[in-house]
Amino acid sequence: MKLRKLAVILITSIFAFLSSGNNCIKADELTQGNILGEQVPDSIEHNVKIDEFIQKYSLYFMRSSTGSASVEISECKRMHDINYALTGFLVTFTDQGKDSGYVLISLLTEDNPIVEFSLDGPFLVSLHGSELIYTGPDQLYVSNTSGYLSLVDNEIVQRRDIEDLYQRYLDSQPAMGSRIKQMRSNAYPSIYDGIIDWNKSSLNTSSVFKIAQFGQGEDYWLMKELDVSGNSVCAPTAGTNVLWYWGFKRNSTSVSGKVQGISGNQNKAKKIFSTLKSGMLTNDSGGTWDPLVLNGYQKYFQTIPQQGGIWNYKYITYRNGYSAFVNALKENCPIHLMLRFDDNSFARNMHDVFAIGYANSTSGTPYLLVMDGWNNHGRFVKYSYYGGIKGYKIWVRG
Repeated sequence: MKLRKLAVILITSIFAFLSSGNNCIKADELTQGNILGEQVPDSIEHNVKIDEFIQKYSLYFMRSSTGSASVEISECKRMHDINYALTGFLVTFTDQGKDSGYVLISLLTEDNPIVEFSLDGPFLVSLHGSELIYTGPDQLYVSNTSGYLSLVDNEIVQRRDIEDLYQRYLDSQPAMGSRIKQMRSNAYPSIYDGIIDWNKSSLNTSSVFKIAQFGQGEDYWLMKELDVSGNSVCAPTAGTNVLWYWGFKRNSTSVSGKVQGISGNQNKAKKIFSTLKSGMLTNDSGGTWDPLVLNGYQKYFQTIPQQGGIWNYKYITYRNGYSAFVNALKENCPIHLMLRFDDNSFARNMHDVFAIGYANSTSGTPYLLVMDGWNNHGRFVKYSYYGGIKGYKIWVRG
C-alpha cells in the first residue's frame, strides 16, 4: 500500500516554471485572462493550442498538489468517443524517473474538469501508442482484434455496448446537452468557454483526510491477488478490503477470528473474498448486482446486521449529499462505495471500490479517496462525476 505523496503534500503552492516546447511560462502567468480567453480560428492551430494548454494546466495541478517541482509530464493522450469526437485528456507524470500519478480531464462534465487523479504510481495500464476511447465515468477502452478491451473490467466488449453505455451516461447529464452536441459535430471543440477554469486547478492539501491506521504495511488487496481472473470481482474485492481493515488494522476478532486457522495473510484474504463472492452471487463475466452486496457480508458474519450486534451498516446515497460520505469517513468507518452514474441498481458494468478518505480542490470541488482494486495506491474521484453514487458505511464490533 503506497500513499507516500499524501504524507508529504505541502500546503503552500509551488511557483514553478512550466515548459512547453521552447517556451517557458511562469505558473502565475497562466491566468484565466491569457489562457482561457484565447480563441484560435484555424482548426489545426486550435488543436495544438488545446494540447499545450492541457499540459500546462495539468502540470501545474500536479506540482502544486504534491509540492514537488520535479514532477514532469510523461504522456498527454487525447481521448475520443467511438466516433472520434474529442472527449477528454489523460495526462501521466513521472517524478525523478518514477511513475508519479495522473489526471483525467473530462470534457463530458460540468464545473471542474479534473474528474479523477492519483498522486502516486502509474495509470491502469501502459497506453503508449494506444488510442484511448473515453465515454464517461469508468468507460475507458482500447481497440482489440475481438472488439474493444474495457480497462475497468478487463473484458472484451462490442461497439454497441460502448454506444449504449455512452447514451445512458448522456441521458443522465441533461445539462451537458449543448456542449455534447458541439463535440459530436466538431472535432476541435473550444475549451475556452468555461469547461476549464484555471482557478480550479489545485488540490486543497489541508483538506485531505484518510481513515485511521490505513496506509502502512500489508493492508490492501488487489483483485488479481484474490482472484486469478481479476475480472468483474470488484464488489467482493472491495468487501474483502473493508473487512480486512476492520480485522487486521482495527483488530476486530469478529473478522479475524473466522480465518485464524488459515496460514498466511493472502490465504486469509482469499478466504474472506471467496465467502463474500459466494454470498454476493458474483458472476465472473457479469459482476455483482447492487442489491446482493450486503448478502456477502451477512454470509461472512453468519448473522443479520443490527444495532449492537457483531456488525451493522448505513446506506448512503447521493441524495444524502457529500457530507454524509464525509461524516462516515470521519468516524473512521470505511465505505463500500459503488461508483454509478445513474440509479440502475441492476447494472453490472460499473465499479465498486473501497473508500478511505476525501479532499477538496482549492475552489471547493469535492473528491473521494478510493482504493480501486487495480493498484495499491489511492486515486481521487470527483464526487459529482457519478450522479448515482452510493455505498455502505460498514461498522464491525471489536
